[in-house]
Amino acid sequence: MALLEWLSQQKTPVDIWKLLRTDRRARHVKPLCLTAVRKALRGATHRGASETRGAKATLSGRAVIALNKKRRELVSKSWGARQVTWKEVIKKSRVKKIHPTTAKRSLIRAGYAVASRANRQKPERSPEHIAERLKICRRWKHLPKNYFASKIDLIIDNKMFQVPTTDMARRYKAKIGVHSQIRTRSEGLEPQYTKPNVKRNRMNLGGSLKVAAGIRRDRVVLWKYLEGQWSGDAAATLYKKDIKQVFKRLCPAKASPSILEDNDPTGYKSSKAKAVKKLLKYKIVSLPRYSPDLNPMDFFLWADIEKRMMQSAPKAGNEKVEEYKRRLRKTAMATSKRTIRRALASMPKRIAAVVEANGNHICTD
Repeated sequence: MALLEWLSQQKTPVDIWKLLRTDRRARHVKPLCLTAVRKALRGATHRGASETRGAKATLSGRAVIALNKKRRELVSKSWGARQVTWKEVIKKSRVKKIHPTTAKRSLIRAGYAVASRANRQKPERSPEHIAERLKICRRWKHLPKNYFASKIDLIIDNKMFQVPTTDMARRYKAKIGVHSQIRTRSEGLEPQYTKPNVKRNRMNLGGSLKVAAGIRRDRVVLWKYLEGQWSGDAAATLYKKDIKQVFKRLCPAKASPSILEDNDPTGYKSSKAKAVKKLLKYKIVSLPRYSPDLNPMDFFLWADIEKRMMQSAPKAGNEKVEEYKRRLRKTAMATSKRTIRRALASMPKRIAAVVEANGNHICTD
């Protein structure tokens, strides 16, 4: 080989590159660059190894399917207890050796919108809870589409609101709720693009409020601030006084009004609460356990109120807890009727999704 001969004559890489360029031009062949000559002299050529230049490696349709199947299989086996890497997925799926970016792009092109995303928080349901969800939703699936909007007299739930009383507390609470920003990689550590760690950077926002709320048809009709500890006694008092007044005002002629509630063992399902409900002849429709995706209060009302509370927060200065309570009640009672109707209208779709998922998580969680 000419290269090795020139090298044995103690010629420098530059000299060899010039000689090679003259030789290739005489043969009407495109000359090589100096870097390619230096690599060839070191023996670092692409022959016998994977080519890294030019067009990126691609995967066949069968390989893409194998890659996606193995990705799901590895995550399922780990049960989310460890991080599954692209390198591991590529190796276990036995496709040709490719870069992780190539694997990701191949899946995306095939319609699998994969990306490294933060795990969503889901209720930890046991097989018993999943079976219960499926059983109840199979029964609910045959109800009229407007059942929850027109047949249920009251849907109730409780919520703990953190009260941000200062400018700093309001900014902290707002930043916790932001999931992503449009940014470059280099901007990631700038203050406006960071998110506080709620475990390491805990902050006393100023106070907290416990609320029992209820919706009927297309309105918020119950908004009760709970004092002290939530218990069976507190739940019994809520049924005897506040909920009884709601029914007396809105459906006085109904002998046995219906209530949709969750399986809260501390309050709603306590023995004292059950006794009061039996005495007042309330018809109880219970949600499956660990199913916030089927409770309109959970999947729409609380988030909607929190969003509008942040929008109407004072621009500057402090806000007392009592002032926050008044603003919170006013915001809740002003919830759009159209918004509530749309939330209740989504119930049949959610119920059908649970049945289709055999009681497991649904995409609307």
